[in-house]
Amino acid sequence: MLGAHFLTIDGVGIPNPVSFSESYESVENVNQSEAGTDVVSVVRLGKLVLDCTWNASSFLKHKLERYSTINSVTVIYNGITRHMRMRDYSASLKEGSARSVETSNGLWSVSATLTEI
Repeated sequence: MLGAHFLTIDGVGIPNPVSFSESYESVENVNQSEAGTDVVSVVRLGKLVLDCTWNASSFLKHKLERYSTINSVTVIYNGITRHMRMRDYSASLKEGSARSVETSNGLWSVSATLTEI
């Protein structure tokens, strides 16, 4: 069960996503020796990548969009503070969702990828 705030980005609690995946990548440098064989140097193991999708109000949509345009954000995930980039941001208006009141511009499906740096 996810907690009250699954993620905290730059000190702001973000609501729980409707879908989520967590993966870890390795960062490797590959060079070729004089003999023509590949020499692999592992630079880093365990680089965290989070893929999230939210059902979001227009307010949260704009906040997430802003995070996707800056170089890095500070994320607290599983109680650990990490520096990440938010990329692959996309947003689409949910079908059947309409502007209901002056302060709402419908319900949005927002997805993004957070990658540890």
